[in-house]
Amino acid sequence: MADEREDLPTFDEFGDIVETIQTDQEGATYSQPRKFIGPKFRGRAPEIKGEEYADLRTLDEILQASTAERSQDVNVITSVTGAILSGLVKIPYGFASLTAEISDALKEDDIKLSQGNAAKLEKYFKDSVLGKLAGNAEEAARDTAVGALTEMFTQLYGAARMGASGLIKAATKAKKISNTYINAAKVDKVVTPNKKILQAQLKANQMNQLSGKQKFSAVAIGGGAGTAMVTDIETIGSWGDKFGGPTKLDREIKPGAKDDALRKLANRFRVGVEDTAISVPIIYGVGKIAQALSTRGKEMAFSNSEIDRVIDKYIGSPFRSRGDKSPELYEGLQRVEGQITSSQVTAKDLIMDIDKTLYNIAKEAKIGKGTPEIKRLIGRLDELLTSGDDIVQNGKLVFTSFPAKQLNQFTEFAKEIGLNGNQVNSLVGEMMKARNQFNTFKNTLLNGGNVTAASNEFGKIMSERMRNIFTSEYKIFTDDSIIPFQRYKPTAEAMDQLKNMFKRYGLENGTKLDDVSLDIMVNDVIKNVKLNPLTKTPEFIVSKLSVLDDKQSQLVNIADNIIGGKFKPTDFVKTEADLRQLQRLFGQKRDLRSTIINTMQDLGTLAGKDEFYQNMLKTSDDLIKQGERGIAYPTRLEAMKAFPNKTVIADPTGLRIQSSLQEDVWANPLNGRFTTTEYNDALKFTEELLMDNIAKNVVYQHLILIPKGLTQISKTILGPFAHTRNFLTSSLFASGTGNLTKNPITSLRSFKKAWNTIQPQLAADDNLLKKVATLGLSYRNTPASQRFYKFLLEENVVQSSTNASEIAGMLDDMGKGGDMFMRFFGKFGQIAKKTYDVAARLYVAEDDLWKVFNVLQENDTYTNAYKAAFKKGIIKKMPTELEILRMATKIVRNTVPNYSRVGDFVKNMRKTPLSNFVAFPTEVTRTSGNIYSLGLQESADPVLSYVGKKRLISFGATVGGIIPATNYILRGLYGGTEEVEAAIRTLSLAPYAKGTSLFLTRDEDGNWKYIDASGAFVYDTVTNPVQSVIAQTAQDRTFKPGTPLKVSIFDGLAEGFKQFIAPYFEPSIWYETMLSLYARNGVTENGNKLWNPEAPDGEKFEKALKYTLKNVAPLSAQQMERLISSLQNKPNIRGQKFDVYDELAGLYGLRAIKVEPEKNIEFKIYEFKKGIRNTRGLLTSETLKGGEISSNDIIKRYILANAQRYKVMDKMANEIEAGYILDMSAEDMRKQFNERQERNAFNKIARGYFYPFEISSSIGKKYREQYENLEANFDNLKFEMPYNEDTRDVIRELQQVMKDIPLGADFYEYINPKDWFFDDSQSSLPGASDEQQVTQVPPLPPQPSPNPQIVTPPMPLMTQMPASNQGLTPTENALLSESEKQIRLQNRGLG
Repeated sequence: MADEREDLPTFDEFGDIVETIQTDQEGATYSQPRKFIGPKFRGRAPEIKGEEYADLRTLDEILQASTAERSQDVNVITSVTGAILSGLVKIPYGFASLTAEISDALKEDDIKLSQGNAAKLEKYFKDSVLGKLAGNAEEAARDTAVGALTEMFTQLYGAARMGASGLIKAATKAKKISNTYINAAKVDKVVTPNKKILQAQLKANQMNQLSGKQKFSAVAIGGGAGTAMVTDIETIGSWGDKFGGPTKLDREIKPGAKDDALRKLANRFRVGVEDTAISVPIIYGVGKIAQALSTRGKEMAFSNSEIDRVIDKYIGSPFRSRGDKSPELYEGLQRVEGQITSSQVTAKDLIMDIDKTLYNIAKEAKIGKGTPEIKRLIGRLDELLTSGDDIVQNGKLVFTSFPAKQLNQFTEFAKEIGLNGNQVNSLVGEMMKARNQFNTFKNTLLNGGNVTAASNEFGKIMSERMRNIFTSEYKIFTDDSIIPFQRYKPTAEAMDQLKNMFKRYGLENGTKLDDVSLDIMVNDVIKNVKLNPLTKTPEFIVSKLSVLDDKQSQLVNIADNIIGGKFKPTDFVKTEADLRQLQRLFGQKRDLRSTIINTMQDLGTLAGKDEFYQNMLKTSDDLIKQGERGIAYPTRLEAMKAFPNKTVIADPTGLRIQSSLQEDVWANPLNGRFTTTEYNDALKFTEELLMDNIAKNVVYQHLILIPKGLTQISKTILGPFAHTRNFLTSSLFASGTGNLTKNPITSLRSFKKAWNTIQPQLAADDNLLKKVATLGLSYRNTPASQRFYKFLLEENVVQSSTNASEIAGMLDDMGKGGDMFMRFFGKFGQIAKKTYDVAARLYVAEDDLWKVFNVLQENDTYTNAYKAAFKKGIIKKMPTELEILRMATKIVRNTVPNYSRVGDFVKNMRKTPLSNFVAFPTEVTRTSGNIYSLGLQESADPVLSYVGKKRLISFGATVGGIIPATNYILRGLYGGTEEVEAAIRTLSLAPYAKGTSLFLTRDEDGNWKYIDASGAFVYDTVTNPVQSVIAQTAQDRTFKPGTPLKVSIFDGLAEGFKQFIAPYFEPSIWYETMLSLYARNGVTENGNKLWNPEAPDGEKFEKALKYTLKNVAPLSAQQMERLISSLQNKPNIRGQKFDVYDELAGLYGLRAIKVEPEKNIEFKIYEFKKGIRNTRGLLTSETLKGGEISSNDIIKRYILANAQRYKVMDKMANEIEAGYILDMSAEDMRKQFNERQERNAFNKIARGYFYPFEISSSIGKKYREQYENLEANFDNLKFEMPYNEDTRDVIRELQQVMKDIPLGADFYEYINPKDWFFDDSQSSLPGASDEQQVTQVPPLPPQPSPNPQIVTPPMPLMTQMPASNQGLTPTENALLSESEKQIRLQNRGLG
């Protein structure tokens, strides 16, 4: 009642209580300043009942009461449940309310809003049981951002689907009727049933189906119309609310039912048109593109539709694993890579066994490690290993024994250094094992059907190949460096020998070369020699000197001099002595280890490619027989028919795939066939990517790729914290695929077997390191486990860590001609080299362990499913164990990140200065989609239905449950709310982390802490866009209540998309460091100065070095520094105190960070001051360049500068509010501003109103000086003084309007720049007479009306307002209508 009063406090512009005001019990009414504790409470004060504040006397106490109200956070499950219910109810209610609105709009006479049909329907519905249920559900839904979004999407999806499906059905029926009557009209009669009606029915049905364009139009129009019928149009909003334009909704409620109905219908029309033209087509189009890529991706490259080909080329090919290759060709290529890797692992296993034997023998014989005796022993073993030839037994190559001469020589030497007979036999046995392992690959080749030489001859050729070519490396490639003194340099003697060869070559061709020419030719060879990728030998160009030669030069490859195991002279290399001279020149080096590794890699590559080409031939022929597109065709015409819109190789002889084996030894089965140019490159293993050439540049390698790789190694392989996260977070992939929720006994058994399988990768060369690396367990695993691991290698499951493989891939990018990382660490000694080796193996093993575990779990799941189906009679035959195992490996390849599956785009980004570990987010995205797709496929399979449903549930729970559930549980336990989380995101998080997944906790003192969970959550890549939308919606609900949901969604998606693409396009760690030091001259990306510009050069260098080391340092240096500080309970260099438990949690990527509002506000004020300074510069930087400008230029830039200034102030207002939410007192807040000379800014922002800057007299003077300078220097031109009295009047008028703009609004809703410009002559303003040159001031939107009896206008506003008998400016008096004047007066508290 009006006569029952309660005492309430009122506040001055500083937030202090100055008097008591009266209000009735219906609610409190506040005078300006309306935003006494932040923008959140603007317009919401009347909701707070007066009695709650009867005894309050301080702002802090008011804050506490408000905070207590906020702390009641609704359970998210309740909110989402309510949202779904509310959304479903509102779909039919939306149609009903539309009918009522139309009815109101059609009335002849307007009536009160409350008497309209829409209002009656609303009252009737709210009073009904269903309405009350829906009201409660809506209330629960609106209490959380997730609930509000869920309610919105439920309405939109349901309404759009109903509209689209209804219109499709109607259009289909209409087309059928239309076709019927058109056909009838053609024959001038009605169609009647006849004997052929059934035969014609099928074709008629096809004709009656809607075309793609017709269906698209039906979906767009029907879907758009459906969304226009939802209930919460104005809550959901439109894209026009974000970007402006004709679809911006009108939210001004009209007093009459007819007018308001017309307003609502207009809003519905706007939303319908917008969704028809934009939203639905985009969603439908993206869905159709995704569907086309998933279902027709194999054929789109050859489609006659140009749209299909464009989609495949620019969307499909760069990002999918197979690129532009067919699935069959891609899988074949991947298998070759797996077989080559398997051969390398076999070689390493052999070396490990040999090293173990050598270690034991040396220990027994008391021969010191690294002594000359050991080095000589290894050299003799290398000579023994490569001696002797294989023989043929039963069609196979076998090695029975070493030649007696070499064996005796080795035995004699071994005795000289103190080895006994048993030790000699052990070493010889290891060499025999290696030779027989070589023969495993040789026999695969021999039995492949493509070897053209006889078995004996083939054996001899391969033995000579091992002895002469593939057992060597060359220092000119391995020891290349950008640093001159580290680069390999041939000896003077070797270079003189090459000169002699050139002399002889010249004389043989009738040319006598002088010393200058010889020097040029020798230096050219040293500079331009290349490593042949097939033969792995040096090749170089020699200019031809005979005038009779057609070609100007010839390519010399020393591998051409060993053919069939024998020396073969060539034009340049005449003798075996010449060959030896070239090998010395290029720094040939060989030892036992390189012999085994190189030979095994060579043989594994040959065997793998032989099987690959044979399989591709068979696969291609099978596909052609089945009527599908093959890979290679017998004739070019067949190929052109099979590959439309593609270029077929033009060579009349077809494919010519070269091999390191001569054609008289091995023939490629695909040679002579025809295929596309893309398939040709793939079959030859010569595919090139965009960045390939620049990656081969030595300077680029040493300035970009090698530092980038070393930095990434430091942050991953050499980081203890990274190892812990790598192992633990990989378990989430097992959870996402459903493999972590199997029977615990089965899971433990699988884990144990996985551990045993990967153990060889944990072993090291040194005994001490062995114990550390293998955790004291056995040194080697069983032969069966080794075979299983190699099988998984061939299946491309293991050794496919995205991060480790991305780093290793840089070596391939450099053509293996740059510094190898192992050699780099070797330069720091054996300990550094072994530390890196062990760390690298561990990093891969941590990833491999979970992949093997997943394979075993999938194998067990599928085996049980097929056994159960077989028992039930669902299937008649059980798949074999190998078939099921291969099903399991395929699933793991496709559902767990695997570097071998990344597309060309990622491989290209790896070679640029940009990107950090882009393979991982790419693979998470790919595998997430695959898990969902696989789950659906399995669910539809009667054999695997249960498996599929369990997989989908596990994936949904992992992706959508683990992080959100933990967040809500922790937030509830510690008394947090959605607003508290929004405040922490606003105040404490870096801009790039605004949408990240958070956990909130409190310490023992009640201080808030947050944990960035994205580092520990492997699926953050795919959930971050959704999380960003939720976070943005929550922030808007907290700081900008009433923000349309579509606006929040767009802003959230924009932030999420920015975070999604950041790993691809942000500078790499190394490159960003260089940009900060050089490009930005000591300023980081965030604007932090690394040194004072006036500091001595020595100090600058010191700080630059520290900054670089901090960024690239290994061993998780920064994390370790914090952990040590916490253990010692000592402050760090900045005086910070760290908690031991928080730092230990960092091992798992879950480090808790204390929220410190006072420090955060301090930084935000710094940003605010910087922003305010920069916005002023937006005016002067463009208008004081010295050239001619107009008055309109000044006005335009002044408006722009203040629009940006408004954003800065509004952001600061939100940050102040965030501080209050986080329990920061008004006194502390004011103190922070006062200490930084921003008291005035705080007082004005706290009132919730914008204050523009004034153009100072000094700036005005500069405008005059600029004008006078132009006048003085250009006599023949006439200039106008731009900053004249008229311009100043406009600026003053603008300032008056701007001062009335409340923070939290849209600046351009109040200021339309075009309304403030002069016309072209600059003598008058738009819409004004010559006598009255004033600006047309646009009317302000309606504002909440304060109680005129108690409002006292703020003094600063009144003192700035020009005198007027009504409190309006002369311009306002002249141009505003009476209703607009009343609105303006109400805004100023004078209504």
